[in-house]
Amino acid sequence: MDASGNAYVIGYTWSTDFPTANAYQSIKAGDWDAFVAKLSPTGGGNISPTVTLSANTTSGNAPLAVNFSAAASDSDGNITQYEWDLDGNGAYEATNTNSTRTYTYNSAGTYSASVRVTDNGGATATSAVTITVNSSSSGGGSGSGGDSGGGSGGGGCGFVKDSNGKGQKAKGEGLTLMIMLIIALAGIAIAKRAKRLIKT
Repeated sequence: MDASGNAYVIGYTWSTDFPTANAYQSIKAGDWDAFVAKLSPTGGGNISPTVTLSANTTSGNAPLAVNFSAAASDSDGNITQYEWDLDGNGAYEATNTNSTRTYTYNSAGTYSASVRVTDNGGATATSAVTITVNSSSSGGGSGSGGDSGGGSGGGGCGFVKDSNGKGQKAKGEGLTLMIMLIIALAGIAIAKRAKRLIKT
């Protein structure tokens, strides 16, 4: 359109079945004149799907197996694809047409598991759920011989397990044994001296 309000058509396309009735003029007003019609189309495009992700459990000790379920729907079409990011790294590792999936978390941490669905028109929707995994509880076995008052001979020699699971003397046990040995030797010496005094 120029400054005088004249519109110029620089291209055209013929259509004999245009969806809006009487939107074009079939009779020419003159050579290369054009008829411009204002169109008011109705109706919308593709409507995006909806999805809600749920899990049978959202917390527990490692290893934690979680069953996920994605409830998805599309009002003007159908769901064609499910993409899963269950380890929470931001990348969708699995793609399929199933609305359920199982994943096992072997390490402690907090994970944002998510699913993305796509409909037959290419529109997408996402949903996420937070999974909290705790460290696996380790069972504490008692040290060999007990930690106090045990051991053969009533010596109270305790043992503890090191990081490799091997038994070792607890700290201070060496000094305790030395003192006990000195007391025992002193007792023997006193007993021998007492015998000599009795004989004399």
